[in-house]
Amino acid sequence: FGIMLGYIALLAFFCFLAAFMGRKIPDIYNEARFITFSMLIYLIVWISFVPVHVNTEDKYLPAVEVVAILASNYGILCCHFFPKCYFICFKKKQNTPESIRNNLREHNAQKGQVNFPQPSEVAECFWSAPVSP
Repeated sequence: FGIMLGYIALLAFFCFLAAFMGRKIPDIYNEARFITFSMLIYLIVWISFVPVHVNTEDKYLPAVEVVAILASNYGILCCHFFPKCYFICFKKKQNTPESIRNNLREHNAQKGQVNFPQPSEVAECFWSAPVSP
């Protein structure tokens, strides 16, 4: 049980470090703060689990383990999925393909990268007849 907890804590720590280092992604793709916060919840729950587990009587150990498992899993689920559900349910105007394309255009324009063509330009290029020489 201890080896399993150590391995999971090591994975959570590396996930936390990777999320912390990837926090400078464009806002539309930035899940790093949610991943970082969920990993902090996970690590705090399991770090506080160790002293509680050591000082608990034998008949209450399964209940302590279940509470720790549920708290860490609910923390991860809430941090990952509540922001997405909020975006889907309450920000429907920003949840369209055109809005996402506009956000990408704005981000690339700020970074000085290549802009995406407007949808009308793409359709015009795609459907226009080839010019004979």
